[in-house]
Amino acid sequence: MFILLALFLWRLQDNRAYAHRVFEGRLAYSEVLASRRWHAGFGVDWDCSYAIVTLADPLPEAPPAPRDGPWYLSFGTDWKLTPAPELGDTTRDAIDSCSGYWRDDLGAELQAILDRPGAWYDRDAVGETVVIYAPADGLAARIRYGD
Repeated sequence: MFILLALFLWRLQDNRAYAHRVFEGRLAYSEVLASRRWHAGFGVDWDCSYAIVTLADPLPEAPPAPRDGPWYLSFGTDWKLTPAPELGDTTRDAIDSCSGYWRDDLGAELQAILDRPGAWYDRDAVGETVVIYAPADGLAARIRYGD
């Protein structure tokens, strides 16, 4: 029982620190809007991890260059300018799947950023992971819907 409690408390702390770990040394940010590294587990096969922040000045015009590190801390490797193409019928939608965990308007705000020119994004082929760098909107995000 003690081990399960310790694991729960460690995950709780790690979830709070996740956004900091994703953006540390990459981008200056002023506020963590949402941060979660671990999904519930215990029988939940697919769920969300995310790091979403409000950016701080100065805001570089281009997104940060990729850097070495574990996959779960990656923040873009093949940046493209928005608007992002629509997802296909067999593609996962990380924003739609995870937005229920955030404040009411954040998912719509991130989707709107992907739908209009002026930001940068990177998305894997199956839509499981999407990263967004939107200096005009003052937001950066790494969202993953996976196992």
